[in-house]
Amino acid sequence: MVKALKKVLAVLFVLAVLAPATVLAAEADKVNSGSKKGINTTSVTASNLTYNGSTQTSKVVVKDGDKVLVAGTDYTVSGNVNRNAGTYTVTITGMGNYTGTTTKTYKIAAKATTGVKVTAASKTYNGRKQTAKVVVKDGSKTLKLGTDYTLSKVTYRTGAGKTKIVVTFKGNYKGTKSVTFTVNKAKQKITVKGTTSVKAKAVKKRSRSYNLSVRGIKGKAKYTISYKSNSNKISVNKRTGKITVKKGAKKGSKVRIYIKTKATSNYKATTKVFVFTVK
Repeated sequence: MVKALKKVLAVLFVLAVLAPATVLAAEADKVNSGSKKGINTTSVTASNLTYNGSTQTSKVVVKDGDKVLVAGTDYTVSGNVNRNAGTYTVTITGMGNYTGTTTKTYKIAAKATTGVKVTAASKTYNGRKQTAKVVVKDGSKTLKLGTDYTLSKVTYRTGAGKTKIVVTFKGNYKGTKSVTFTVNKAKQKITVKGTTSVKAKAVKKRSRSYNLSVRGIKGKAKYTISYKSNSNKISVNKRTGKITVKKGAKKGSKVRIYIKTKATSNYKATTKVFVFTVK
């Protein structure tokens, strides 16, 4: 009975000694755990950027009061590396003496189009509808229609003249630019057929006449006929183009006939030269 009582007293003694130490350790754990600060109590800034075609990193600064925290020691960052224009969210996750997460948004602004070049190659009237080939470049980079910009509804012409095309930028670019699409007047393709020479002996005793045929004039253009001759023995009817070589015309007599068309809305003024010679 006495031995049993001694054992009970021994156990109670051990418990009395160990209990305070256990309580102190638990309290220490509570204190240590409570010393970590929520990262969401800090102030966070993330720098805004402007699109430049490359991947960019927003500069993140985290402050606890006046103290600037250290990335990799006090926190980690994700979401601050991006390329295209838009609004992004940075996530800051506490570590070391900080715990939890917080977020901050920043923007990559669309690029102004000051240095962007817009061209539309001119074409020549051909009687058909012709669509402008618009090329938009940012330096050596060719921008994409539908992704980087849109075009105004009318980008074509049928007749000669000019059409203004408006380029409206989108996505990574902002603003508008305009370019002029030109369809130039075409040159008339005049064909003149007729006798180009006569032998002197054929007109030695009598006069001869030769007709000209003028074809290929388009667009209802009117034409005129004029001529220059080095002999009064050769003349040209300015209305019909008929060439008359009077008898006695000498070898080497020559006339240059000019068929001139007036300009129209779609065709240039054009001159065709026809030469007739006495050989």
